[in-house]
Amino acid sequence: MKKDISFKIKVYPQVDKFLKRLSKKDPLNLKQVMGSIREIEKEPYKYGFIQGSVKARKKRKGDYRIIYMVDDSTNPPEILIFQAEHRKKVYKNIEDLL
Repeated sequence: MKKDISFKIKVYPQVDKFLKRLSKKDPLNLKQVMGSIREIEKEPYKYGFIQGSVKARKKRKGDYRIIYMVDDSTNPPEILIFQAEHRKKVYKNIEDLL
């Protein structure tokens, strides 16, 4: 029998700002992005890595991207969501965040 792993989600401040902005501008997409975060919480290893990175993963949802890493060194393991933004903006300055 496989034991389910429980993950703790840690959201960076810039992601909080993005979600607040999105809630005012586009509540429907906010709902979709929040659903994607719940999907990441259930299966964090399912989604692919960012090109050129061995740590950061991405989850696509329409025109939005969620960039995160899984930290297995903590107990419980953490999902660090450090970027969420429109696809045109999300990859700018990503190296600074890693």
